[in-house]
Amino acid sequence: MEKSKLAPKFAGLLTPAMLAQVQAEIASFGELRSFDFTGKSEAAVLTIYRYALTFASGMEYDWSIVLDAEGKIAGSRLLR
Repeated sequence: MEKSKLAPKFAGLLTPAMLAQVQAEIASFGELRSFDFTGKSEAAVLTIYRYALTFASGMEYDWSIVLDAEGKIAGSRLLR
């Protein structure tokens, strides 16, 4: 992961242990079958991009990526 693309506060939350845990969990979903853009919204100085993900296991998730005013990733959320 290229840390220069992340907002400092968000980068500080992404410890190696946390990233390893997230990576292991997502790997358990199986192969990614579809990755579709579902929308964009704005809230104050943030831009939120939303995607629908479907995995080989049949699991479906909504993934949001939040960009700050400088275009850096300020957050990410994966919801079932």
